[in-house]
Amino acid sequence: MGGSPATQLAIAARLKAARSAKRMTLDELAAASGVTKGYLSKVERGQSNASVAALIRICEALELQVGSLFDETPVGEVVRAGEYPPIEFGGTRMDEFQLTPSNERRFQVLMSDIAPGGGSGTDTYSLPAEVEFAIVLEGR
Repeated sequence: MGGSPATQLAIAARLKAARSAKRMTLDELAAASGVTKGYLSKVERGQSNASVAALIRICEALELQVGSLFDETPVGEVVRAGEYPPIEFGGTRMDEFQLTPSNERRFQVLMSDIAPGGGSGTDTYSLPAEVEFAIVLEGR
């Protein structure tokens, strides 16, 4: 969950609000997501960046789409070319954008521009969707 401090705090606030709306305690969310209570507390206060894998597990436990955490995600049925909202899952030497509307639950499409030597980090992950799809346009 890298990115600017403002983005990190906005995501932290959305996670805390989602947990509160579900009337879940930190202990309950920790048990449901498989991350520690202390780690969750730091993430919710914006004091720690969640790894992509942890963020996905937390969102699954909250029944929350990961894309809904990002301010710039447009509301509606269309995401227009060139207006892709950036997302920040962390990683190094890469830029990622969400191509599907944030309310789409069947599948999620991300575009990742990964520079040589870059990547998403050590934790593997997949998005919570019915369909997974990957295409490499260039490189390997």
